[in-house]
Order: sequence, then structure tokens, then C-alpha cells
Amino acid sequence: MVKYFLGQLSPDQERQIEECYFANDKLFDRLQAIKEELIDDYLQGKLSDEMHQLFERNFLASPARRQQVEFARSLMNSIPASASGTDRTPRT
Repeated sequence: MVKYFLGQLSPDQERQIEECYFANDKLFDRLQAIKEELIDDYLQGKLSDEMHQLFERNFLASPARRQQVEFARSLMNSIPASASGTDRTPRT
């Protein structure tokens, strides 16, 4: 499912995933959780160089997704590092 968000699937594979998650609430919820995890990993600099590039090129191509990332960034920046127990230094 990460490949779906990073634009690494064929159009047929993407369509199959979309048909499945529109018909299955649990799969849709799981896909949303994976998306949030991917965004968090991106913001925390946990993605490999290749995944980082794919994320920026494909995931961030959508204005709605860019907005989600900015919202998550704002949320992360509003929580003190000591409270979350993680280093939230953004990747440059």
C-alpha cells in the first residue's frame, strides 16, 4: 500500500486498490493509517533517500496531500519533543 502512495503501481493496480478500499471500510481505514504513518516518517526523516524522493515527487504532487503534510507538520511542531519521545528534526 505504500507503493500506492508513492506512485509505484501501474494504473491497473491503483484502480484495483481503489475499488477494494471503496468497498471495504476496514481496508480504507488501514490505508488511511498507512498514509498517516508515511507522512510522519517523511516529516521525521525516517524514509530512505529513494522513498523520500518518491514521496516528494509523487505524494506531494496532490494539493490535498501537501495540505495534509503541512497540517501534520504543524501538529508535530506544536508538541514538545520531550512529550513525544522522538526527534522531530525535519530532513533537509
